[in-house]
Amino acid sequence: MRNLAPALTLLLVLAGCASGPARQTGPSMAELASMLSAKSGKDMPVSRIAKLKCSEISEEPGEFPCSWKQERPTGSWHLRSAVVAREGDQWIFIDGPDEQF
Repeated sequence: MRNLAPALTLLLVLAGCASGPARQTGPSMAELASMLSAKSGKDMPVSRIAKLKCSEISEEPGEFPCSWKQERPTGSWHLRSAVVAREGDQWIFIDGPDEQF
């Protein structure tokens, strides 16, 4: 009986290479905090952001609606949203977020 382990290992390695790198579907929490800081002119620590979720718009490739919870200075958490896109090596707001805090 032949040992198929080397051939199977090679096949799995090649399959992993063929899929390519994972595509990013929005900014990280640190990138979002930086974007919010730049937009508001106030420091936005990552600790005041939670549950960030982004997805790509099929009709507008490269644009990502994102939602997240953000802590207000009073300590309450509120749901926020915006549409972001990649510009060069950074993320930018296309639409939103609406209110500043």
